[in-house]
Amino acid sequence: MKQHRRRQLLEAYRLARYEVDAEARFELRVDCASEPLMALYDVHGVSTASYVTAFNPQSVRHSDIANRRAHERLLASLGQGGWPLLGGRARDPDGAWPAEDSVLVLGISQRQTLRLGQAFDQMAVLWCTADAIPRLLEC
Repeated sequence: MKQHRRRQLLEAYRLARYEVDAEARFELRVDCASEPLMALYDVHGVSTASYVTAFNPQSVRHSDIANRRAHERLLASLGQGGWPLLGGRARDPDGAWPAEDSVLVLGISQRQTLRLGQAFDQMAVLWCTADAIPRLLEC
């Protein structure tokens, strides 16, 4: 992938809004601390999380059917790990790119997060450490 396009995509990921369907829906933003995420850490006794999608591998638009199937495979894969999961959607704030079904995974390691991103051919995922600040993690 050309370096210029990669930089554009990474900037788009930084600006995206990452919705989480918790009891009270909230939004994650890259490099911004999240009090609702910290509260989830406390409830579930964890100190890490990731936010992943299987939609549109390598930021190339795929059909709705292909994206749904990929999302189902992601959920099946995550179900085997036993982590607490919350659904959500990644949204382009300008609305130029369609929303992507996603999953917040609580208590997962950085290594496991990278493996998931790579397995589903994603350029990047969100990784959150104990400070509850989502950061882009390139796959």
